[in-house]
Amino acid sequence: MGGFNNTEAATGDEKFKAFGLGFVGPNKGSHNPSTSGRHLYESGVWSRDASISARLGQVVWITVKNVNAIGTTIEITSNNGGRDAAILLPYLEAEFRFDNGGAEPLFWHFEVRTESDAFLVNYTIESTWVPGMEENR
Repeated sequence: MGGFNNTEAATGDEKFKAFGLGFVGPNKGSHNPSTSGRHLYESGVWSRDASISARLGQVVWITVKNVNAIGTTIEITSNNGGRDAAILLPYLEAEFRFDNGGAEPLFWHFEVRTESDAFLVNYTIESTWVPGMEENR
């Protein structure tokens, strides 16, 4: 289930239309232990719609920060049933949480969409399990 966890950005159930924008490449993370149980999978910049497929843990956090001087929209859907959307004001951050039960790793696929023609966000993807960790079967 998706969850929105930011009091500074508005959320909504609007169905955002894709404008065929684009994607700027990721930086892959490591599986260094963290005290919060979060492990960095990747980070980078999105400038248009994007698709992400990965083997990750039971919980995935996607954090985005609008780095543009004007507001933007974002919608993230998951193959595991989660969907959430936000309107991001300039330079504000939002966190999306998706979770699903089962043995780690799980297959995740995310679709990132915007209806904004000025979409530029930094993103990080963190999870309870990332490639390089021992499988929890």
